Amino acid sequence: METISISRSLYSEKQIYRIKTIIIDPGHGGKDPGAIGRRGVQEKEVNLKIARYLRKVLAEKGLKVVLTRASDRFVSLKKRTEIANKNRDAFFVSIHANSARGKKQTPRGFEVYYLSEEMDDWTRAVAKRENAAFQFTPEKNYFLSRNANISLWNIIYRENRIESMELAEAISRGLAQETNLRNRGVKGGNFYVLRGIDLPGVLVEVGFLSNPREEIRLKNPVYQYKIARGIARGIMSYKAKYERTNGFTR
Repeated sequence: METISISRSLYSEKQIYRIKTIIIDPGHGGKDPGAIGRRGVQEKEVNLKIARYLRKVLAEKGLKVVLTRASDRFVSLKKRTEIANKNRDAFFVSIHANSARGKKQTPRGFEVYYLSEEMDDWTRAVAKRENAAFQFTPEKNYFLSRNANISLWNIIYRENRIESMELAEAISRGLAQETNLRNRGVKGGNFYVLRGIDLPGVLVEVGFLSNPREEIRLKNPVYQYKIARGIARGIMSYKAKYERTNGFTR
């Protein structure tokens, strides 16, 4: 019988939960630039720079930090989730920048997402754009094979979903405290990169490259560092709550 390794025991009565690792996933990369602003700023570059600053801030706080990519290269969906799932006692944070073309008034601000099948029209559009890079790769059967044991993965999904929602809320508060970006809230979305992980994870849209003012700010290293500090603040806040309640945050 095939056995599936998971990051935490679902049945252990006595287990001390400590978050030791943060997996940072800079979205896009290499052949996939992601969104591109009117001045030519590419999402893949913004994501990577913020991820590097975030790695520095979290490492200074004593955490092990793993990047799914540390340079400008394309990393497959399968590889990103494999990197995440190799790490136990961890949170997963995927970093992206938003875009909304063709609107009379260009949106601005940040959003934080957790995995959910329930989406409004806006969230569905955001997920479609972020998922596009993975839709036509040889990995199309990846989730089918991964989710062969549906009952077990449904248990993992339910457990991680609540924790992911609370992590998203903490990061949203941290970003609001460290930046003056508009807070567009916490939302659920069907993002492929979150579907493949078996640990609490979120996707952060740090701003809109389609907004001329935000494009300029998102290119600025000082502002990139502020965003990294805000994300780190949220991670550390939820980490403390998670460990204080021994993993039972509901």
